[in-house]
Amino acid sequence: FTGTEDASVCPDCVFNFDVTATTADEVGPDCYFALSLLENDVQKNPQFAFEEEYTFNGNHTYYNILKIGSSLEYTYGYYAGPYWQPVAFDGSEYGSVTVNGNEVSWTFDQLEETTDYEPSYYYQFCDALSYAYFSYPGNAYEGDWSCDDNEGDVWTFDTVLGNTTTVSVDTLAASTAFDPAMYVIGADTCLDARADDSFECAFPPPDGFSCPALAFEGDGNPVTLIVYGFTDCGSDGIGAYDLQINNGDEGGSGAVLLHDNVILSTPVSSADVITVSGSATIAE
Repeated sequence: FTGTEDASVCPDCVFNFDVTATTADEVGPDCYFALSLLENDVQKNPQFAFEEEYTFNGNHTYYNILKIGSSLEYTYGYYAGPYWQPVAFDGSEYGSVTVNGNEVSWTFDQLEETTDYEPSYYYQFCDALSYAYFSYPGNAYEGDWSCDDNEGDVWTFDTVLGNTTTVSVDTLAASTAFDPAMYVIGADTCLDARADDSFECAFPPPDGFSCPALAFEGDGNPVTLIVYGFTDCGSDGIGAYDLQINNGDEGGSGAVLLHDNVILSTPVSSADVITVSGSATIAE
């Protein structure tokens, strides 16, 4: 860091600089943390300071505190401050700080929590999607939905390069009617198509919604089709459906039911402790 000594706003600090430089250029998107001292829309006049001892409310004493400060500027007013935030200090979750002349180094542990979903039937948005609004004939298959909003049937079938693939889902009886929906994930994890209310169901769902149909261009690779639902089922307590698939091949689509009423989005949480370290040279 480079800066100008500013002892007036932190009289007990070993050093206090008005900072005119920021972290190294190597800090990029793969880094979880960076000691960034850039000005932004709210934080102004960044400062970088070290204090050997600080007593709070007369009974809590902290040692070797590395901190950053700034003024705050909001739409409703400017507050000169500086308002300080600790980066690290001894004996806390923030770690420790070492000062040797103009060389400063620090380290602390940071808890990084993530949530994934198993099994993973999620997708990314890639190219534009094609939607359909009609029921299509094709190879017929039957399935049943569990009437659980978090479950669905997972199918796979072949596509033909350059051929339009059409898929329709319709209800089979009043006692098993439900509001079906579906989406197709390509081999590249892109969302190829999705559909909800496209045409009138043969047997209307209890809440009066419609049935889905979709059309997309095949790339010659197998795709994954997820069929699920939204509303309560009919009196039989299951959502029976007729699945029609046409990939433009006279030999058929070769559809296979991979998972019958599998949980689509089970959250699995994990936590990792990341050790963060850094250093700076104070140049007057």
